[in-house]
Parts: sequence; structure tokens; C-alpha cells
Amino acid sequence: MNCLIYSRVSTEEQAEKGRSIDDQIRICEKYAKENGYSIAGIYKDPGKSASTMNRPGLQDLLLRCKEDKSIEAVLVQDTDRLARNTYDHLQIKFYLKKHNVKLISVSQPMLSDDSPEAEFIDVVIAGANALQSRITGRKTAKVLEERVKEGWWHGWCPLGYKNARADGKNIVVLDKERAPYIKRAFELYSTGNYSVEALNDLLYQKGLRTRDGRKLSRSIMTNILKNPFYTGKMLYKGKIYQGKHQPITSEELFNLCQQVIAEHNQNAIRRRKYQYLLRGFLYCGECGSRIYAEKHKKPSGLVFDYYFCQNCGQSYSKVDEIEKQVAESFKIIQLPQRLIDKIVAKAKEILNQTHQEVDKDRQLLYARKIGLEKRRNVLETKLLDGVIDNDTYKHNTL
Repeated sequence: MNCLIYSRVSTEEQAEKGRSIDDQIRICEKYAKENGYSIAGIYKDPGKSASTMNRPGLQDLLLRCKEDKSIEAVLVQDTDRLARNTYDHLQIKFYLKKHNVKLISVSQPMLSDDSPEAEFIDVVIAGANALQSRITGRKTAKVLEERVKEGWWHGWCPLGYKNARADGKNIVVLDKERAPYIKRAFELYSTGNYSVEALNDLLYQKGLRTRDGRKLSRSIMTNILKNPFYTGKMLYKGKIYQGKHQPITSEELFNLCQQVIAEHNQNAIRRRKYQYLLRGFLYCGECGSRIYAEKHKKPSGLVFDYYFCQNCGQSYSKVDEIEKQVAESFKIIQLPQRLIDKIVAKAKEILNQTHQEVDKDRQLLYARKIGLEKRRNVLETKLLDGVIDNDTYKHNTL
């Protein structure tokens, strides 16, 4: 019998005794040996939260279970290694069962059979894990909010700044190489003479690069121009706080840039070079920031589409993988019939209103056409009778 071992530890859990990656693997190896399992692979996710399924080790393990029909079981120390979200836990368990793979929690033997009692306990434990995760998340969010109120930014700082440590605290300092470019960006854009693309091209020519040496994307440049962080302020959960970091631009110049952005948007023809199904709808599960989408060309010439979070160090996920996960999730969503009826009724109402407006416009255009034809006939009669000359006729009919 072949099995796989999965182990995970979050950054906060790494120091806990008995919870390390090695400890988990050792416990699972002991179980496999005692129960006649042959270990076909070990998958690890060090420093990863269980609040999301977007983990390399977990994704590789699930793919292996789908493609390798010799795998009969997945061993974990306990179920919260797989997920701390009830929905994710049940989704993973259903996926494994679909591919005839048994999930074995070594430290929770009561969950190893398929009896109704075991399934009930499994859901209860998954719910308890999810509750603990939410409580921890709430405590963490409260601590982070207090730090923001004190003026300390807790996350990955935007371009133009660097994360550093001083006196045991995480602080933000100026990136002396890139900060002058960011300052110049606000100065130039506030004049109203540059589009975001033109500004981005100009600064790239002058030497502005991302942290990995590439040209900034349009979305990142737009985000820079809209980010009050550069004025010494911090936007957190919809509120503005005064930060302790050094501003790169003045509030006056920043506000001018917001006016220019608003004016450009009013006259913009919104054409996108690339279309992404979930653009504008995805938010990062770690920090809550909006997820962006871009194309990336590898040195080999291969091109890949990625969704990524700029705020969390720009971690990337392939577009097709994310969109496939969302599509699979939609398959299990069932809307109440009453809501479906309301949606259909509203759609019919909008369609009927559109038809009425189109009919009204058609009638107005038809009336205008008749009026123009009458005017043309009168002019033609006057031209034939010699009342007006040819030039006057042309002038009035153009």
C-alpha cells in the first residue's frame, strides 16, 4: 500500500515543541511502518498558513493523488495541518475520496473510518479548527491595528521604501535608490501632461525598476499614484492613519495627482490588452489587498498569466489554476429558487426598459429622417424653380 505524507507549519507555529515539520514527518513515518504503508512521497509547506489552499506542497500532493492511482492514503499528524477552514477541509477530503485516497490523521484515530459517527466528529473538529483560526486571526488583526494606530506599518512596504528593523521593531525606511523616481513621478503626473503609460515609460528609461529589475506594470504605477503612503499616511481598513515613516511627496502634490487621475478616467476609453476573468474580483486571503493580473515572459520565451498580490511580496499564482478553482467552486453553489425568480424578473424588467428606450430612440430618429427628407424635397423644388442656386442647395443639404 502506497501513501503520501503531508506536513505544514505556519510561521507562528515554527517555535512550538512537537509541531515542527520534522516532528510531523517522524510521527507519520512511524505510523506508516507500523501499519504496512510504503511512503511514496513527502510533501511540505513550511511557513504557510492553513487558512488558504494556495500552498505549493498541498497542491502538488492533490495533483499526485489525482494522477497516481497507486496512492491509497494521505497521512497527516492531525487535520489542522491540512486546513483550518471547514469548507476547505471538507473540499480536500471529498477530493481525496473521489480519487480513492483515504485521509488518515495519525493523532486522531477516531476519524479514520467512514462511519457516520466518525464523519460527525470530523466536521466538529474541522469547525473547532476553523474557530481557533478565526480567533487567532482576530487577535493578530487587533495587534496589527494597534501598531498602525501607533504609526508603524506592519506589512510589505510599497516601492520607494524598504522594510527594516530597529530597536526590535519592524520599521519602514526610504529606498534611497528608488525614492527619487517616485518623487519625480508625482511631480510629473500632477502637471496633467502625462498618461500613466507615458510616465511609466519615461521613468523606466531614466532607470526606475522593480525589485527584480523589471519595468513597472501599469497597474503598479497607478497604485503608486493613488497610495497615500507616500505622503506619510497609512490606509488601513478604510481609515487613514499618520505614519512614522518619511513622506516622499507632499499632500498638496498627491491631491493634484488624484484630480488628474479623475479627469483622465472621465475621458478614458477603457481598452485592456489582456482580459482576465477574475480581474477586480479577487482579494488576497492573507492581507485583504486587491489581486492584480499580468503576463510574464520567462527567459526561455514561454509566457504565463499570473494573479498576484503586490502587498504580500508579489507571490504569484497561475491564472488558469485560480480560475479553475473558482469554476469548480461555482459548481456546488445552488441559489434559492426565490432568488433565481427575482433575478430573472429583474433581468426582464431591465430588458423591457432597454427595448422601450430603443423604440423611443428609433421613433425620434425616424421623425428626424422624415423631417430631413421634407426639407430636402423643398430645397430640390426651389433649385429646379431657380429660386436658389446650386451652391446654396449643397450648403443646406450637407
